[in-house]
Amino acid sequence: MIRAPRALALVVLLAGCLGPSEPRAGGPPDEGRSPDPDPPEAPPSEELRFAHEHAALAIIVDGQRANLRDPAYDLSRTRDVRAHMHVGEADGGSAVHVEAEFPGGIPNLTLAEVFSLLGMTLEGGRLALNPQAAHGPIERSDGERSTLRVFFRPMLPDGAFGPWTQIEDYPRWVPRHANRILVTFGEAAGEELERQLAEAMQPPIRPFNLGRFASPETQDGPLRPFAEA
Repeated sequence: MIRAPRALALVVLLAGCLGPSEPRAGGPPDEGRSPDPDPPEAPPSEELRFAHEHAALAIIVDGQRANLRDPAYDLSRTRDVRAHMHVGEADGGSAVHVEAEFPGGIPNLTLAEVFSLLGMTLEGGRLALNPQAAHGPIERSDGERSTLRVFFRPMLPDGAFGPWTQIEDYPRWVPRHANRILVTFGEAAGEELERQLAEAMQPPIRPFNLGRFASPETQDGPLRPFAEA
């Protein structure tokens, strides 16, 4: 028969040998265990930086070029500097200015957003011009023969232009500086389409609106054109 003091000592000794018990499933951890490490912090978002870029826009509906020199398209009317036009400039009615703070200083406005800020609508298969302009409401939607198509031509680092490319998902496409953009609705094909593509290269954009090119030492990735602020 073990006397009480010896029995108590034996219990303490056995408990020390077995060590702390594991927590039961779903129960709280033992107080003596180290807590789980803190989860890693989320990477900081890209710094907002100001950008000022330009693209050239031409809209041709049923063979006729829309007059984007109308005051309805001017910044004084649209009142949103993120995407605007100065219709009184030499290249007014063509040059679209994009000015705002963007993550990393790279504009991310889609073509549909640019159209919206200019008082127009550009959706899949649907085009609507600014109804406040002198041309009045002009709306077109894809039909059996007439369709809405969008093309762009990029400026290359040497100042020359690359080939025209048709954009399939044009509402979500993001224009870049010095792009030439043609939005055309109708049955244009062959020589007529070539005529429209040539017309979309006019008027020339003034040199200061073409800006300059960043040097490879000042940015990561491929050379990207941008405008002087």
